[in-house]
Amino acid sequence: MDGGMGDAVLGAKLEPLAAFMKRRGLVELNANAPGRVMLEFPDGRRIEEKAPALTAHYWTGLCYILANSAGQVFDPEAVPFVSTRLPGGHRFEAMTGPFCETGLSVSIRMYRGIDRTPDDFGLTGEWKAPARVRRRCSIR
Repeated sequence: MDGGMGDAVLGAKLEPLAAFMKRRGLVELNANAPGRVMLEFPDGRRIEEKAPALTAHYWTGLCYILANSAGQVFDPEAVPFVSTRLPGGHRFEAMTGPFCETGLSVSIRMYRGIDRTPDDFGLTGEWKAPARVRRRCSIR
């Protein structure tokens, strides 16, 4: 964002999501239909909740704002998807319209600021080498 009016617009637009995104331990928020969200937590719990303010119109408007701020194009007919970051580093992916089964698919993967090392993933030998990690090599 530009640090000015654009931040204020995005902040206001994100307000209906704030109560959900502030949930302690939230890992991911998904919306596959207007007015409902699915919240996922680290222990595997998934809780579906009503979210009446999160209408189809709301999600479309948010996609326009996020795409614009990220220098992307969003058009519900021609380019109906957005992939970007929200303030705080959370990953936002959305698709709208006839390109998804329910007309809406939103996923917000929460940035949790957890430091990970190769040891956390059981990597050994050459796979543990920092150069391979920095190059983001695939692990098979």
